[in-house]
Amino acid sequence: QLQISTDPNTPPGEYQVQIIAQDTVTGNSNYTIVNVIIPNETFNVSLSSNTLIVIPGQSNSTTITASDNYGNQISLSCSGPQEIYCNFNSYTINPGQSTQLQISIPSTMSPGIYEESIVLQDTITGNYYYINITIIVPNETIPINVSPSSIVIGIGGSGDVTIISSDNYGNPISLSCNSPEEIYCNFNSYTINPGQSTQMEIDVSPSASPGNYTISIIAQDT
Repeated sequence: QLQISTDPNTPPGEYQVQIIAQDTVTGNSNYTIVNVIIPNETFNVSLSSNTLIVIPGQSNSTTITASDNYGNQISLSCSGPQEIYCNFNSYTINPGQSTQLQISIPSTMSPGIYEESIVLQDTITGNYYYINITIIVPNETIPINVSPSSIVIGIGGSGDVTIISSDNYGNPISLSCNSPEEIYCNFNSYTINPGQSTQMEIDVSPSASPGNYTISIIAQDT
C-alpha cells in the first residue's frame, strides 16, 4: 500500500506522482502515474440565529456549528466594534461540532445595528473563513399607565391613583412627579421593577383654587 501525504502549505491543484517499479536483479523498470488532487478548502458554517437582540448591560447567545472538507480542527474568534464582547464555550472545535457563542455589551452601548464577524481558521493549514452576525441594540421604551388617568379631589383633600410602568431593558424604574403649586404627590414606593405597580397619593392644599391641574409623572431607568 502506498500512502501519499501533502505538506499543509501545498497549494490546491492537480499533481502527478510517478511510481517506479524496478527489478532488483536485472535493473529493468517501469512506471505509472498517480494523479493527486488537492481541493480548495471549504468551510460549512451555520448559526442557530444570525441576528441577536442585546439589551445594554446584558448578553445573548447563539450556537455555531462548523466543519471543513479537510477534516482539521477549527479555531474560533471574533472581530467587530470594541464595545461588543464575544465568548465561546470552546475556542477550538472538531469538524461537525457545535459551540455556544455569547455576545455581551456594556450598559453605555448606544442603540443601533452592529455587525460582528466570526472568524473560523483551520488550525493546520491556516486557511480561514468568516461569517457575520447582526447585533441589534434596541431603543429603550418606558411606558407608564396611570389608573385612573383623571381624578376629582376637593380642596384640602387627597386621592390615590395606581402607577404601572415597564421597561424593555428590564431595569428598575425610579418615579418622580412635577405638579403645580399647592398640589403635592407622594409615591408608596419611589422605585419599582418593570411590570410592578405602586400607589401615588395626590394632596390638594386648602389654599388651592378650584380648576383643572396637570401632574407630570416621570419614570426613569435607574
